[in-house]
Amino acid sequence: VVMLGPSKDGKDKCAFLVGVNRKSRELIQFKREHWNKEDGASAQQDSGKATKMGVVDLFIVPSRIVEGMKLDRDAVSAAGAKAEERRGSGYLTKAECRSLAEGYVERESLVDPKGKGRVLVDGPLCDALFKVGKKRQQQQQQQVEKYPTSIKRKDLVE
Repeated sequence: VVMLGPSKDGKDKCAFLVGVNRKSRELIQFKREHWNKEDGASAQQDSGKATKMGVVDLFIVPSRIVEGMKLDRDAVSAAGAKAEERRGSGYLTKAECRSLAEGYVERESLVDPKGKGRVLVDGPLCDALFKVGKKRQQQQQQQVEKYPTSIKRKDLVE
């Protein structure tokens, strides 16, 4: 039913799924049985309580940012998440990430008094936003990069 093969570059020792034989008798038979069972189950569910589902992008805050910005561990671990499956997992929604960033800005008094809708950038916030990886740092070793002193609130969350 499924075809396994080596990786494309040949470096990985694991087997990979390279194809599916959709005309396999076993697969066709399984689909028929599975769809018949599911149709009966969905008829029973329609009479009961309906459940809503949605797809959401989830984010993880790296530990270096949590430590540098001194963020609340419970908030970063999603302890107050609505979905029980996410509680304590560390997976945050965009709104929860925005809340963490806004909380940090308020706590550190980083609201720019000169610019409406702007935030001052301090050391930990600069590291969190503009820190470059080791590879890129080695490439740009001779260039001195200047970071902004303030950014838009909208850009802070993005």
